[in-house]
Amino acid sequence: RGGGVAVQDPSPQRVPGLAGCVGVAAGGRHAAAIIDDGRSEVARSFYRPWLDEDDSGDVLITIEGRDEPPVRAHALVLAARSNYLRGQLRAGGGHELILPGAFDNGASLGPRMLRSVLAYLYGDRVEAPPHRLKALALVADGLHLGELSRLCRWKAGDTSERPSSTFDADLAGAVGSSNVGADVVLRLAGGETVPAHRRVLEHSDFLAAMLRFEDLKRGDASDDDRDLKAGDGAATVDWPHAADDAKRVLAYLYGGANAVDLAEDPSATMNLMLTADVMSLPRLVRLCESALVNGIGDDAQNARHVLAFSDHCSGGAQRLRRAARNVLGEALLPRVQAVVR
Repeated sequence: RGGGVAVQDPSPQRVPGLAGCVGVAAGGRHAAAIIDDGRSEVARSFYRPWLDEDDSGDVLITIEGRDEPPVRAHALVLAARSNYLRGQLRAGGGHELILPGAFDNGASLGPRMLRSVLAYLYGDRVEAPPHRLKALALVADGLHLGELSRLCRWKAGDTSERPSSTFDADLAGAVGSSNVGADVVLRLAGGETVPAHRRVLEHSDFLAAMLRFEDLKRGDASDDDRDLKAGDGAATVDWPHAADDAKRVLAYLYGGANAVDLAEDPSATMNLMLTADVMSLPRLVRLCESALVNGIGDDAQNARHVLAFSDHCSGGAQRLRRAARNVLGEALLPRVQAVVR
C-alpha cells in the first residue's frame, strides 16, 4: 500500500484500500498490488514523527470540559494545515489552543479523537479504526477540516471520489506567509525578510551550519551588540541570496518535491538547480535536472542552452550534456547525410 505499508491476506476476497492501484503482479501462489494512496510523502517521512515527540511541541492543546493533561503540538503544522486553527492560535497568543469538547452537530472531542485529528494534520492520513470514521468526520466538520471529513467519508465508503491531498501546498504556503511558530527570520538579498522555522531549516546541512554559526556569533556578542532579534523574539539570520530562489528552496524544504513548480521558465529552474547544488540538496538537483532534460524536447536551440548551462554546475551536469548532445546530434544528422550523398 502507499507509504511503504504492506497488507497480506492468504485468501483475499477484497483487499481494503485497493483504490489507486498503479501496478498488479500475480503468480501461482501469491499476488501483489502497488497502490498510490494520493497522500503526501513528506508528511509521512518528515512531519508525522514530530507528533510522537512529547516534549518538542511549542503549543499546548486543551479540550474544554476535559480534565486530561494538555497535548503538545507544533504551531507551524497547525497553522499551515488549517485556517481555523491558525485563527485560534493567534487568539491564544500562538502557544495555547483551546478546542471545544462538543460541537453543534452532536460530535464530541476526546483524547483519542484529538489524536486522530493530529495524525491527519501531521501525517496526511486517517489513523482511526473503521467504526470511528463517521464520528471523526463529524469532529472534522466541527473543526472546519473539510479535507479530513471527505477523506473519512471516502474510507467509510460513503463516497467514491477520493479527496486529493493539499499537505505539500499547505506547508509550502507557510513560507513567508505567517510568523506563527517562527523562531528564525531570514534576511535575504535586498533586505527582504522571511519568517521561518529552525527545525525545518536544519533539514538542510547548509542552513543548519549557517544557523549554528549565527548561534556562535550571538553567544560571543554582548547584549548591547545583539541586534539579531526580531520583534517576536525570533533570531534574524542573514542569508544574502536572491529572494526568488531562496523562497523556492524553502518551499521545497517545507513541502517536498511536489511543492516546487518546475514547469515554468527554464532559466528559473537553472538558477534553482545551481542553488540546490551549492546547498547540497541532491534530490532537488535531480528534480531540476529532470525538468530541464524533459524541457529540451527535440528543439536544438533548447539543447544548446542546456549544454551551455551544464558547464556551470556539477550535480547533474553529465546527464544534461548527454541529453543535449543527443538532440544536437539528431539535428545534425540530416545535414551529414546530405553531404554524404
